[in-house]
Amino acid sequence: MLDRRGSGRLTTGRGPESGRAVAKSRVGTTVHRHNPQVTAMDASTAAAVAEAFALGELVGLPQLADAGEQGRIWRVTTGRGRWAVKEVPGPLDEVRADRCIRFRELAALRVTVPTPVRTTDGRAILDGSPVGAAGSGFLAFAWLDLDSDAATTPFEVGRAAAALHLVDLLPDTAVEPWVATGLSDDDWQHLVAAAERGGAPWRELLVEMLPTLRELRGVVTELDPARVRTCHRDLNVVNVRRSRSGAVVVLDWDNVGPMDPARELAELLVVQTLGGQIERAIDLYDAYVTAGGPARIRDLSDFSAVSIRAEQLIRQYALRWLDASATPEERSFAAHQLEWILAAREPISLRSISALLRHVSERRGGGCD
Repeated sequence: MLDRRGSGRLTTGRGPESGRAVAKSRVGTTVHRHNPQVTAMDASTAAAVAEAFALGELVGLPQLADAGEQGRIWRVTTGRGRWAVKEVPGPLDEVRADRCIRFRELAALRVTVPTPVRTTDGRAILDGSPVGAAGSGFLAFAWLDLDSDAATTPFEVGRAAAALHLVDLLPDTAVEPWVATGLSDDDWQHLVAAAERGGAPWRELLVEMLPTLRELRGVVTELDPARVRTCHRDLNVVNVRRSRSGAVVVLDWDNVGPMDPARELAELLVVQTLGGQIERAIDLYDAYVTAGGPARIRDLSDFSAVSIRAEQLIRQYALRWLDASATPEERSFAAHQLEWILAAREPISLRSISALLRHVSERRGGGCD
């Protein structure tokens, strides 16, 4: 995020937030203490999972299709078809998993999503303990073949975001701190001190970045409860993909929860500007508005999530690296992500966010409505 010359510029933290984005070069590995060498599911576990979700009789063993921070995805073939079974680390949260499925089912009326499958007794998530996978849970979805060579356009991503925001579902839980609250100066001082005690190789970069974090924190305002809705909260070009049939598909629904749609939209716009491509952000916003998306970017406070997400991601990976119980693989991954964030070559600054706001305002005829 920080320009190494100390210019006080940030990039967004989309990569770490998306397990799928990380997994592109890490298939067969995970960072949540699963055995990174495991590439096939145990036969008895596979059969029990297929039975629990009524997927049909197995045809061969499931194969690892993807792996990332939020779990592993197995490709399961049965007599009824092909399925994506996601194995997630505990602790399990049925209420959260059910909320994700309910939002996905409503969104499916407007945009293509991998169709979720519930267990035969109606649960969203299957406890792995009775099926030989203690400490894990399983979710199931219809399999979708993605076209890895066809990138979605800003217009398509904008229309997909509009479709999700038109699902006017009030949240049934409080907004989590990682969405609504950044870190204080005291928090950063404690983290820097811990990094110094632990001999962290990224400590100097973090210290250089503190002025940038303070500058961006100036745009952060308290969430307006009246504007909060259930949102995807992991929208990015990696999670809005094209299937081989040509449909635009929205993936990775693990982070579904309460957020201001305008803040989610602002994050998405900022990601589009990486590399100085501000026209991509404007095209996305135009497509979003034209498709009936309800959120509007009105002022710098709508970019609050950019600052908050950056701070939370840095702390998350710093604490993972400093954790004495972390595996070597986890520490290596955390160090890689911190380097990616702190020393990125495609920076974003408060100045660039202000410029983006101005361009969006001018494009919409002098106002952001």
